[in-house]
Amino acid sequence: QPGKHTLSLACLFACCFASAWAVKISSTPTDAARHLAFVFQGIHPAARMPSPPIPSACRAQRGGWQRSTVQMSAQARDSYDNLRDVFERFDKDNSGSLEKTELPEALNELGLHYSEGELSATFAEMDSNGDGQVDLEEFERAVSRMQASKDPLLRADEMTVHEQGGNWLRDMVDESDSWKEEARKGRRTIFNEVDWKNYRSSYRIIDNLFGSTIFIRGLWLELSLEVAMALGILSANKLIDTHVIPVPYENFHLYLPVLPFSLTAPAIGLLLVFRNNAAYGRYSLARQLWGQALDSTRDLVRMGLVSIKGREEKEELARRAVSFLYVLKAHVRSPKTEGKATQKALTKLLGSTETGRILAEKNRPATVLQDISVLLKQESEAIPPPVRGKIDKAISDMNGAAGNMERMFKQPLPLVYTRFSGRYLGLWVLLMPLALWKELQGSWALVPVSVFFSVFFFGIDELGVSIEEPFSIMPMETACETLQNSVASMLKNDLKAETDRPAIGDDAAPFN
Repeated sequence: QPGKHTLSLACLFACCFASAWAVKISSTPTDAARHLAFVFQGIHPAARMPSPPIPSACRAQRGGWQRSTVQMSAQARDSYDNLRDVFERFDKDNSGSLEKTELPEALNELGLHYSEGELSATFAEMDSNGDGQVDLEEFERAVSRMQASKDPLLRADEMTVHEQGGNWLRDMVDESDSWKEEARKGRRTIFNEVDWKNYRSSYRIIDNLFGSTIFIRGLWLELSLEVAMALGILSANKLIDTHVIPVPYENFHLYLPVLPFSLTAPAIGLLLVFRNNAAYGRYSLARQLWGQALDSTRDLVRMGLVSIKGREEKEELARRAVSFLYVLKAHVRSPKTEGKATQKALTKLLGSTETGRILAEKNRPATVLQDISVLLKQESEAIPPPVRGKIDKAISDMNGAAGNMERMFKQPLPLVYTRFSGRYLGLWVLLMPLALWKELQGSWALVPVSVFFSVFFFGIDELGVSIEEPFSIMPMETACETLQNSVASMLKNDLKAETDRPAIGDDAAPFN
């Protein structure tokens, strides 16, 4: 009948919208059911169950419960505007960061009073990147959290539902995202001969089918939505068949024809192919840039060792060249997760004082390269002009690799392309059960078949997302350690060659 599919689709969208609205504004499943009953029955939830208490700061605006971003009152905005002034006033040495001795006065100015023991713990918590100082961003983030915890009204007005005790669904999603981010460290793969042999093994099909499911576990939300959609369609149509749910005309069911999905499938394929190719292009380029940084660093040390005369200067060049790789690795990753490891590595290479100076800078790779340039300038008289030009070229390559890696880290693929493909794919896959229902004749096989399609299409999309930011899954730690050992061996052999140059043995075969 005319309009049958349109009416079916409109009913489904209404149900999905009502369910999403109920989950979004609810903090427990019970609240979600209450708000959903309000939509379908036209009865206010207060008529059946008591409403949850609303903080006083949000009573004047019930929409505060529905905010997805942080919104501040005028008092909160004034407080945040004052933070920068306080920070600059107590940053007496104009270093752009607060020392541990400057922090108490700044906190007292803001009305936050702590004991001496509490200040040590507070400073350690503020210093998220572990550089021994608190910059403006760390200061603003920590103080806003402190003020919110001390002022209930400010907290109620600033924080979202999730932060106030949680939307139960968002809590689950956030926990899953944290697990996924931690699992990325396990993808920093390094192969040896045995690994390559196993990789080519004929048993790989079994390993792929029944091996680790870490990647698929990250799709639990998408698969849950697909299962819920399939079960909802099956249940609704079963209730329609048993006349439990009234329908506008006879033979009414919730389903869609397969033709629209067949026509749009090529477009979905093209979107996924283009996006994943672009994401892999970023991953491939990141590996090339990181390789350029490694090769240029090794070349710089090699040329410096054969040109510089002093032993101390040679060792300093080697140490600073290796430290460049460690700070570059942290620069294109999260400072919070890499801060302590970087500080530990630099302290072993340069000492605590020099480490503190470098970590206090905003662009640490550029700082290390500048230190290397200053060292080579002092030794320029001992370096032949042709070698000096090659050394400058190596430093320029290191700087170029660092700049390109930084831009890649800060600039994702165009968001309009990513969001459009994600929305198109999500709508296409989530509506797939409507087309499969009639093809499967209302069988419960709709659920596993829908899940199979979801794993396939959402998995392809997840692949592109996981490699678009490549640095957190690249084994950069192993590369740094390997190059450090290589440079240490080069330095050792160079110093040894000054008194005991390697010689070819008398028993060597003729070279012809």
